[in-house]
Amino acid sequence: MYHIIANPKAGKGQTDKFLPHLTSLFEKYGLPFSVHITTGVMDGYYLARKFCQEDNDCQGIIGMGGDGTFQEIASGMIDALTSPEGKIAIPLGIFPAGSGNDLALSIEGGKSRARYIRNQFLEDVNLNFFNRIRRNHTRRIDIIKASDKACLNIAHIGLDAKIAENAIELKKKFGRHAYLAAVYKSIIKHRNTKLEIKIDGEILI
Repeated sequence: MYHIIANPKAGKGQTDKFLPHLTSLFEKYGLPFSVHITTGVMDGYYLARKFCQEDNDCQGIIGMGGDGTFQEIASGMIDALTSPEGKIAIPLGIFPAGSGNDLALSIEGGKSRARYIRNQFLEDVNLNFFNRIRRNHTRRIDIIKASDKACLNIAHIGLDAKIAENAIELKKKFGRHAYLAAVYKSIIKHRNTKLEIKIDGEILI
């Protein structure tokens, strides 16, 4: 069984564009699947953790959304595997359908490669992704934990972090241009932040 965790709000509704055709491929080739639509924050976390702890027949979790969706899902999977009850190592399929898709950009080798993939016909995008799933095409990536949550590709403090925070608030109004709007807003309102950095009990700054 493949569990598809889809965020309908990612990328101003990109999921609605890709999900129906993707599920039709699962049906066509007889691969069992179940679709789970998130309705709120942390839904992806709890769903992924549950599958990793309870579903021995799970062949993979497929996330469909933006970077926030994948961060939630990965956090749930990691917490399940490191808990006393966790026992199922499950691969994660990443279908980018968000505004920024930085994780997918990193994995696919940069913006030009990711843009080439996304500019193909919808049917080709879905078929290429599906074939990777069917062939069990996997790769390992490193992750860290920040504030006890999975960090898949990048972590920021200061101005960069403020831009990301403002982008979340501006997505509904500006869609894929939210990050540009957030850069403008964050720079205009920027104030220096005082930090104390401590590593292994030693204060560095």
